[in-house]
Amino acid sequence: MKCRILTSVCLPLPHGAMEPAMHPATLVTLNMRELDRLKVVQAVVDMGLKPGRAADRLGLTVRQVERLVLRYKKSGAAGLASA
Repeated sequence: MKCRILTSVCLPLPHGAMEPAMHPATLVTLNMRELDRLKVVQAVVDMGLKPGRAADRLGLTVRQVERLVLRYKKSGAAGLASA
């Protein structure tokens, strides 16, 4: 089963701007495992879940979770989707 997620990426505007710049929304297809990864990585980024706890939840190493977090911050949900 695959899920489709509509995402957009926020980038800061030049110094002094008040609102973030929005790129057009992108449709990303994720399988259930990728969707679970997305939720856990979002919890690390947005809610302060410790990477060690996230690694336990996903069955990965802390370093792998840190890499996923970096990819998520750079590319959003699309960074966690398989090719």
